[in-house]
Amino acid sequence: MDNKEFDDIIREKLESLNSESATNGWDMFREKWEQSSPASDIVDSNVQEDIQADELFDAKLKQNMRGLRMPFNSAHWVRLKAQLEAEALFKKRLFVAKTVEILMLALIVVGILNLMPIQNEISQIPVFDVPMVDAIQVDKATAEKYKQESIQKSKERSLSTDRVINKLANLNVVSLFKEDDIKSTEDQKFEAKKTKIQPALDPNMGLLFPFLLDSNQSEIFIDNQDNHKDQYKSITTVLQEDISELMLPSRPIGFPDITLGTIKNKSIEKSYLSLAIGPKVNLVNSPFDPVYKIDPYNTLNTNFNISAKLHKELGPVELYVGLGYNKTSYEPLIVEELYKNQNQQYSQASLENIGFNTFNVPVGVKYNLLDQDSYQLYASAGVDVNLIAQAEYEVYDLPATGARADVVSGNKPSLNSGKPEINQRALLSQKEFKNGILNGGSLRDNLFATASVGVGLIKNVSESTSLFIEPKYSHFISSQGLGPNLDKVHAVSIDFGVRYQLN
Repeated sequence: MDNKEFDDIIREKLESLNSESATNGWDMFREKWEQSSPASDIVDSNVQEDIQADELFDAKLKQNMRGLRMPFNSAHWVRLKAQLEAEALFKKRLFVAKTVEILMLALIVVGILNLMPIQNEISQIPVFDVPMVDAIQVDKATAEKYKQESIQKSKERSLSTDRVINKLANLNVVSLFKEDDIKSTEDQKFEAKKTKIQPALDPNMGLLFPFLLDSNQSEIFIDNQDNHKDQYKSITTVLQEDISELMLPSRPIGFPDITLGTIKNKSIEKSYLSLAIGPKVNLVNSPFDPVYKIDPYNTLNTNFNISAKLHKELGPVELYVGLGYNKTSYEPLIVEELYKNQNQQYSQASLENIGFNTFNVPVGVKYNLLDQDSYQLYASAGVDVNLIAQAEYEVYDLPATGARADVVSGNKPSLNSGKPEINQRALLSQKEFKNGILNGGSLRDNLFATASVGVGLIKNVSESTSLFIEPKYSHFISSQGLGPNLDKVHAVSIDFGVRYQLN
């Protein structure tokens, strides 16, 4: 069968298809469905729904939903609250740290902009101190004429020079002196009256013949005889009549009279007293905790410092020594430890804050990078010897029931300024809480060192008073850390202060 014929057959069948169903088709379907289904399952569409029954069903369902209770653990909500508070505190400290970075970057940019004018002044030094004129188009005839004139002037200068050299070469210099002066004998002596004369030469002679005006030979002693005088005058006449006066500039070409903004040579070594105060951002590096098995972590916090320093200038270098005070307080990673005490009751212990009141002695050096009349830019480096005067620990050890609620309400007591009393069954008691030097602690446990570098800008407001700003970074360099977690505290600070000249 051909494909075309098959298509025609299909088309005829579809055209003759009757889609109308029998009028009683649905009735027959309903009858069969009712015969196969139980009477209780038959839905009568003509029966109205019972509204009262629906209301009773809704009320029962509502009552059952109200009595539904899901498992609830209050500790999870406490942890969620603590986590949210920690994230908010971290964002706040991060904002402060970034603000300090932006201020330091702005200070560096200001310093670079202050140095740029000096570089521009150096690059604009003229090579030749002659007026600049625009180029002029010259025809060939004019160029040839100028070339001939240049050649002629060159020949004249050459002839003049040759004439001077020939006259000097033919001059009998030996005859200027007496033969008796050449021979030195003990029997033949005479006294010749000598006169000191100064050669009356042109000023330009010193440039062409410097030996004539040498410091040791500028004064010529000759005999009073007339032939000696005549011969000396002939030398002067030869030199003066053939050498024209040279037009020399007042200063060497290519070296203009400029002064760069470099460091000033100070003949007087001055002494200063400075007072400063400023914010400080601490970066606390906590090592691995062997008690709670916690990995190393970092903590950010903000505090302040105060310092007073004495400065002594030694040229561009300035030495300083001083006394300062730092307040350091930070919140470590809080671990809520649950343990059983001697009464077999559950208690909860946690360390929630660490603080140090520290005195320090800074010793260092400053170098003036730029010293102008109104401001100075310097770099500093030094070492601070720190002594913890008082240590403060915020430690909680209370029954576990309602402990966190007491913290939120402020009813939970804290143990500060000294070693806290912690139950021996708690792991927190294994950590060493060292006292400050004022609370009976040892000097070895409370002494540590930090190294610092920074840059500063000084603005003079009067002859003896100036204001300064100094961003600075301090790095913890002692081998042993601080506090029960053996933390190493680094810091970025900005000191704002005033400086007074003492002499």
